[in-house]
Amino acid sequence: MTVIWHNLYLPFRKEDASNMEDPSGKGEKSLHGETIAESLRDSLIEQGYILYDPFGLIPGAAYADSVKLFVAPASSGWVRVLISPENQLLPAIMESMSKDQLCLSLSFDESAMHVTVYKDGQEAELNALQPYLKVGFTVDDLTNAMQIQGEATNISGDTFPMGVLPDDLQSAAQTLNPKHIDRMFVKLMKKVNRQLSDTDENQAREVLNKRINWQSTGGQQVSQFVDCLTLPENWNKPEYVTLRDAFQRHRHRQRNPHGHLFPGDTEAMEAVPNALDFLPVYGGK
Repeated sequence: MTVIWHNLYLPFRKEDASNMEDPSGKGEKSLHGETIAESLRDSLIEQGYILYDPFGLIPGAAYADSVKLFVAPASSGWVRVLISPENQLLPAIMESMSKDQLCLSLSFDESAMHVTVYKDGQEAELNALQPYLKVGFTVDDLTNAMQIQGEATNISGDTFPMGVLPDDLQSAAQTLNPKHIDRMFVKLMKKVNRQLSDTDENQAREVLNKRINWQSTGGQQVSQFVDCLTLPENWNKPEYVTLRDAFQRHRHRQRNPHGHLFPGDTEAMEAVPNALDFLPVYGGK
């Protein structure tokens, strides 16, 4: 199945910052993020990628093979790397990143989570996560988390998959009658089906099925797995697409503070007010 969410997590020690210069003046959080971003850029170049900035005045060229990443500010002893689910990150890049610190790769599709631990430049066992377990948790808890079952997300039945909705809409929908929501969904899908060809209908369903559903088996497995670790509370927020859209609009606003805002721009920027604190790392070949 297609991977619909993929993040990297790299731990750091506070003492690591003592020997680093901070030309940005933004402090430790920015410092650790920039260090990881620079390592990613070097790794991409080593693998033959050309770095580019898709958010500039002149967008970068289109590449058949591309890597699209954002490095988040450090939080609670970890740096998070958001990866576009449309692009696969080469194991060689993650191996390179793990030469100086452990690198935890977490991803999932609808049916299962995928976890790989990298340490000392190569894949490692789950035992390598022992120093990063919360008090009271063991490596067995990590293994057990990978076995749980969640709901299946399939936009083909008569029940609306609530898990594909954003968190705020899910909360609002809790006050509504589930049967009424399902009936409205069935009517809507019948109307859509009448206006679409079979090919268009299948593509539309595929798009809906790719929405990140944290109640799916893969999503719940990742959530339970992370609950055993010392990752920050916002370990999965924002998601890549939400951040990308917010970053693009914040960057445009930064260049032209008095420029015209199009419909949806304000909402996109409000979704991630600190989007420009994230560091984009894009490469193609």
